[in-house]
Amino acid sequence: MSRLVPSPSERSRLVVDDTSTGCNYASCPKSLDCQSNSVINHAHAIISENDSTAIAPKNPSRWYVILFGQSIALSLSCANAASSTLANKYQITIPTFQTGLVYLVLSFHLVYLFLRERIKQNESSASDLCCIERGWDMNNKLHQRLSIDEQDTASLTKMKSPHHPIHRLPFTNFTLYTPWYAYFLLAIMDVEANYLALLSLQHTSLSSSMLLSSLSVLTTVLLRQLILGGAPCGRKRMFGVFLCLVGGCSWLLEDFYHASDTANRGLDSIHSPDNQQRMYIFYGDLLALSAACIFGLNDILAEYLLKSSDDPTHSRVEYLGMLGLCGAIFSFGVQVPIFERHKLHQISAELLLGIHEHNASEDVGVGISSAVLGEIVLLLLFVIAMLCYFYISAMVFISMYDSTILNLSLQTCPLWAVVLTMLEQSMQIDAKGGWIVIPPAVFFISFTMITLGMFLYESHPSKRAEMRPCV
Repeated sequence: MSRLVPSPSERSRLVVDDTSTGCNYASCPKSLDCQSNSVINHAHAIISENDSTAIAPKNPSRWYVILFGQSIALSLSCANAASSTLANKYQITIPTFQTGLVYLVLSFHLVYLFLRERIKQNESSASDLCCIERGWDMNNKLHQRLSIDEQDTASLTKMKSPHHPIHRLPFTNFTLYTPWYAYFLLAIMDVEANYLALLSLQHTSLSSSMLLSSLSVLTTVLLRQLILGGAPCGRKRMFGVFLCLVGGCSWLLEDFYHASDTANRGLDSIHSPDNQQRMYIFYGDLLALSAACIFGLNDILAEYLLKSSDDPTHSRVEYLGMLGLCGAIFSFGVQVPIFERHKLHQISAELLLGIHEHNASEDVGVGISSAVLGEIVLLLLFVIAMLCYFYISAMVFISMYDSTILNLSLQTCPLWAVVLTMLEQSMQIDAKGGWIVIPPAVFFISFTMITLGMFLYESHPSKRAEMRPCV
């Protein structure tokens, strides 16, 4: 929280002398009034300075916004590509367990907040002790004036920030800006969205799943006006959104109707008859579309929580920590035992049996070697690292800009999926020979339209009314 009143050291400096008013308190007959007025004026100056800093809009480079957003999209694409490899190549499909590990890592943000609060408390205690040792004392009138001013400042802070830290984490003294049960509901939504998105990779192609997930921009554009309010999007921004959606849908049609093979399909669709394959693809697309709607709503609620506070950094770290804690509790305590308990036992038994067969057999191709096991572990760690970067960077991006720009940036996820597929093909060609499949012309048209739409949306000057929630 920004400091709105002068610290004890600043008070002592102001009591000694005030060069701005030209008053020497040692010789001034009204030194008491001068001291109190000086401290109060300085407090109001700090408040005005903090307000101007909090309200001042940032105007970063357009290319910085685009590149930052594309780094987030690339991290999500890499995580989904690694998850698809685990599912298709190694038959490891445990989406909730994977995201549960990510939530567990994110929960360590609460440790950072706890240490930060302890450091602040120690610094405050040391500062008060220093003031007492120096013999700093003020008479009753000045104390009364400062007390009244601090009460007014606290009232102003509460009016400015409806989400001041008045809530507590159960069974602890840890203060929160938002009630813990609100974080728990958001965590359930996020767990289910990730579960549906990763589950869709078993039934449809990687590019189709990621494209439909990136269509959450429709949800964010509509819900942002309802929840956050603010000035409506101008024609330039709406045209940018339209270009992104047209580019994404054109690639969806190309991928759905003109796919020439099923090399990138999930396990169920690979082994299905031809007359049932479209139903598997449609089921996977429906899962990805449902995940997109939940992701869009979650991003809007996250933006509301971040921008309704006077301390966005604290709110962002608190959101990530509580999302990780509640998500890990729900994942490992509820969803994994219900849906993935037998799958985990089966995977662990197969891995142990494969390692035992490989060690007992003289044939190198029998069982699972330590190299294959190491590759599985590395892929799992890679998924966790990419998703952690995605969550942290997405929250930073939302606190700096808005959730609509983030979801427009994620429109390029299916295009990054195609690039990653080409890289995988090139690695296979180096080992076995063959040709790299060049994407069709629709790929480049979609990429151009999405990039242009993102540029148009971000280039429109955002008004201050759009950056604060309606409360």
